[in-house]
Amino acid sequence: YTPGGRRIKHPRAANFVWKTRNGKYLQWFHNNGGEAAHNPEWVAGGRGYYQNRNPAWILGGIEKEGYIHWSQPEILLYDDDPSVRMSYPDLIEDEGRYFVTETQKTIARVHEIDSALLEGMWNQVEAKQVARKGLALELAGSSVKTNSTADMPLLPNLKEGQGFTLDFWIRFNELSPGQIILDTRNERGKGIALTTSDRFTIKLTLNDGQAESSWDSDPGTHEGTLKINAWQHVCVVVDGGSKIITFVVDGVLNDGGAIRQFGWGRFNKDLGDVSGLGKVALAPKLFGELKSLKVYNRYLRTSEAVSNYRAGIK
Repeated sequence: YTPGGRRIKHPRAANFVWKTRNGKYLQWFHNNGGEAAHNPEWVAGGRGYYQNRNPAWILGGIEKEGYIHWSQPEILLYDDDPSVRMSYPDLIEDEGRYFVTETQKTIARVHEIDSALLEGMWNQVEAKQVARKGLALELAGSSVKTNSTADMPLLPNLKEGQGFTLDFWIRFNELSPGQIILDTRNERGKGIALTTSDRFTIKLTLNDGQAESSWDSDPGTHEGTLKINAWQHVCVVVDGGSKIITFVVDGVLNDGGAIRQFGWGRFNKDLGDVSGLGKVALAPKLFGELKSLKVYNRYLRTSEAVSNYRAGIK
C-alpha cells in the first residue's frame, strides 16, 4: 500500500493500474489471497489461484516522491452470485465521468462509477470529518459506561439490500474470549452482538430469528489488529447489497493478513431483519472501556470509516 507497508492481496487474476486525467491513480484488484505455504487449501489443486474474483475492489493512489501511495480499498463491483467472476477491466473517462468495463470472456459489461467513491479514496489522507448521513444513534461519555443500556434504533432489513454500520472507540485491558461489547439479542437470540473470540478478535453475530451469520476482525499482530491498553477505533460495516461484512480498525481495512485468505466475510443471503430487543446492552462484560458508539442505518464506505478514525476520539 505504501513504501515498506503491507502488501496488497490479490489472487491470480487481472490486476490493472490506471492513471487518471487528474494525475492520480486507480487500481483494480480482488483483495484476497496469500502465500500457499500458510494454508495449501487456499489453492487446492491449483484451482484456488484463479477463483474469488467477486467482488472487484478498487484503490485510489497518489504519487509522492516517485512512489504511489494507495488508499484503503472500496468495493467497486459485485454480483449476487459469489461464483461469478469479473476480470479483464478497463477504465473510460468522459468529461468528468468514470466508467469501468469488465468481462468473463462471454459477457461484457459497462458500469458508470460514482465519482464520489473515487474522490473519497484520493482524499483519505486528509479527510477528518465524522459522517453524519444515516447516523441513527450517537452515544458518548456517561451514556456508554460499562453495563449500561440505551434505546437501539431499528436496523434496515438486510434481505432488501440495505445495511448498517457500528462505529466505536474501545480500550481493552485484555483480549480474553467471551467479553461482550454490545448486545441487542432477545431471548430467542434474534439481534446482533459484538463479542471477543478465542483468537483475540472482535466477532459480529447477526441473527434474524431463523438464520445466523458471524465474522470477526483480523487475528494476528499486523496493522488493523487489536491491542491492549490502547484506545482503538473500530468500524464494523454490514453491506446488505454485496452481503459482505468488513472491519476497519484504526483506519485499516482488514484483509486477513498472513493468517486468513480473506479479511472480509460473506453473510447468509437470506438474513433479513436483525433488529433485536429495541435496547442495546453496552459493555455488560468487558475488561476495558467504551468511549463512544455510533450506529448508522446504512453501510459506510471505507473512506468514511477512515475519516471517522482520523477525526479522533470524542
